[in-house]
Formats: sequence, structure tokens, C-alpha cells
Amino acid sequence: KVERMSTKTQYEKDAEKVTMLTTANTLADLRYKTALLKDTLENKTIGAKGLFISAIQVEEGSYVTVGTPLITAYDVSAARITVFVKREDLAGIENARVLVNGKESGFNVDKVWHVADTEYLSSYRVELKGPAPERFSDVVQVEFLKEIK
Repeated sequence: KVERMSTKTQYEKDAEKVTMLTTANTLADLRYKTALLKDTLENKTIGAKGLFISAIQVEEGSYVTVGTPLITAYDVSAARITVFVKREDLAGIENARVLVNGKESGFNVDKVWHVADTEYLSSYRVELKGPAPERFSDVVQVEFLKEIK
């Protein structure tokens, strides 16, 4: 409509045309981004290869934000045992052989915390890592065999 007006200067007509083209370009860009986002959202899946999923925290169609836990999953390819030892037992524990239920088990000392535990105040946390058992969450007896020099 502005193009046919004789009261508008050519500069004003060109400015209106540029504004119209910019708006049309922005609209096309928004439509493209909307279609891309819709495609991305429709094709989202959760993968947990090699993990045991014990709980799904959200329901299908729920709105979540970054950092919202979606599932509770556990790595069952290896086992961890946490034990608490006295201060005097820490010396040389990194290189000790580990017996589980009185047998060589393939467990090794993974981490030794040299700061007293907040829950067990006079004990120090030692984490062992080893092969996956047939059943998890068992109570086991752990012995450390240290080399005597």
C-alpha cells in the first residue's frame, strides 16, 4: 500500500520495504527453528547401555529442566565394597591383598580416605573395586593381608 502512495518519499517506501522483508525473514527463521525443535523433542530417547535401571523419575510427557534426574541407574559391570577401618589399619592398606568371605576375590583397594568419616567419626573409609557378583547388596566379610617387612 505504501508503494502506491504519492505522499511518501522513495526513502520512506524503501524503509518500509526493508522492514517488511526483515520481518518476513525473521518469521521464516522462527518457523524453521520451531520445526527443528519439534523434531528434536519428538526424537528424544534415554539410553542406558550396560546399566541397571531401578527407577524412572519422570513420566512420559512431563516437562523437565536441565539437571532434573530422569532415571536411577546402576553400573552392574563391577562391584564396590565400602569398609571403615581404624587409623592404625590405614598403613600399607593400598598394597594389601583383599580377601572377601575368606577367599581371594579379585577385589583391589580403589580409594582410601585419609580424613575421618563424618558419620563414623573414628573410622576411615576404604573403597574396594572388583568383579560383578551374582547378586548385589550382600553383607560380606573383608580381610586385608598386608606384607610384613
